[in-house]
Amino acid sequence: MKACGLMLKNLMPEIKLVARAGGDEYLILIIDAAKDVKLESRINKIIDKFSEPVLYGGIEIYLTASIGVANYPDGGEDSISLIKNAEIAMYEAKNMGGNSYFVYQDYIGRKGYHNLILLNELRQAVTNEEFVLYYQPKIDINTGNIVDLEALIRWNNPRKGLIYPGDFIPLAEEMGLIYPIGEWVIREACRQNRKWIDMGIRPIPISVNISARQFQRHDFLDTISKILEETRMEPKYLAIEITESVAISDTKYTLEVLCKLKKLGISVIMDDFGTGYSNLRYIGEMKIDELKIDRSFVKNIEKSEMNRAITSTIIELTRKFNISVTAEGVETEGQLNILRSMGCNKAQGYYFSEPVPAAKLEGML
Repeated sequence: MKACGLMLKNLMPEIKLVARAGGDEYLILIIDAAKDVKLESRINKIIDKFSEPVLYGGIEIYLTASIGVANYPDGGEDSISLIKNAEIAMYEAKNMGGNSYFVYQDYIGRKGYHNLILLNELRQAVTNEEFVLYYQPKIDINTGNIVDLEALIRWNNPRKGLIYPGDFIPLAEEMGLIYPIGEWVIREACRQNRKWIDMGIRPIPISVNISARQFQRHDFLDTISKILEETRMEPKYLAIEITESVAISDTKYTLEVLCKLKKLGISVIMDDFGTGYSNLRYIGEMKIDELKIDRSFVKNIEKSEMNRAITSTIIELTRKFNISVTAEGVETEGQLNILRSMGCNKAQGYYFSEPVPAAKLEGML
């Protein structure tokens, strides 16, 4: 990283400052730029330089650069705004692929003012901790008892009220805010569970949803270990939910991480099963503790012979691999009866309870 910094500093005289912003990110300040030199020319010069191999320890290392640009005054009227907006543009460049750049002014035209306002509010929400967790029970189909909980984030936006994850998590993913938000979810779920235990309520496993970017982050496991230690929670009361698409995106990496999670004593749940293209061989190799049948199969299970056949096959598969199975989106007694007859272990859905705040859930435990 030091070599990259020196390379940038010596690249052109207009670069007055190079500072490491953290991780693999640098801030570059260009002032008194010659007006006859186009911005695109300067950026391409940086990209071309990064396309050349860097010699480190006798080894040639090939890099790519994603560059976000914020110009004064259109991209910000002070240093804080310029840095923040350059970061927004950088994430846009990353989404475009390696060796790309994006200018902040274009962001407004491309994404619209609505997303821009929402993004600024979301950044404030991270700082002010404006999020809250709701909990939806998972029920043992045979006994009717609550056996697990799923933690679901909501954003208590001062302007718009309660916002559901589908309306802000994609933006958080895109702009890199998913890391602090995801870490908050894990910490808050563990903190709340510890509070319930201290109140004399029986310990109960809580699952949290993990995004693709979270799962692939290098310090993902260290973050979880740290939170468990801080909250004094036993690992067996925390479960990680990943979607089928996340699990199969890089099977080698997934197997490594899941193995380490299992060693920590943390359960692993594959969410929305049946909507992707999992090689069934990997289901056994991944040592998944639980599969969740996607609600799209449960919704029409009373009328659709195909949905009944798919659901029955999934349940039979879990039985062979000794994996627990939960049906999502159960809304009627008829759906519940069919799932029970198939040997499904657990169910979750509005038939039992909608997601509720922690205070309301206490009376249900």
